[in-house]
Amino acid sequence: MGKKDKKELNALIASIAADTINKIGKVSFEYEQGVSYLVFENAYNNDLIYELIAIAELDTDKYWQKLSAQDAEILNGVKQDVSEMLRVLASTQLNEQTVPALEDVKDAAADLKAEFEAVIEALDNDVFVDLTQLRIKAYAFRNLFNS
Repeated sequence: MGKKDKKELNALIASIAADTINKIGKVSFEYEQGVSYLVFENAYNNDLIYELIAIAELDTDKYWQKLSAQDAEILNGVKQDVSEMLRVLASTQLNEQTVPALEDVKDAAADLKAEFEAVIEALDNDVFVDLTQLRIKAYAFRNLFNS
């Protein structure tokens, strides 16, 4: 990178990282009650990300005993797919002219969230649950960005 010492190299790397992060959002440093931390503010799709974050953060171990091995695999797959899609949402500006269109993404996210909430409610109430629709909704959501 053409720098002569460690200090110059570290400054350059920090600058590159900050520039990269700022292309998809905003990063700031905060200090509260003796703790320093980074705050990442994303410029794109925050409302959609907040709607789907519960799926990505699901503690699947809580439901492991209630699910067959196949269903546990499906639930973990949906969780992984949504985690990947959150990264895509964070770096993709959507509107009505983009492909996919913002409304289509909102509709697919709402369908996925509703199905997820129904599955979790059933699991919490020890009711039999079929994860087929959840898998279909996650697949449809993911495929919006693959067209």
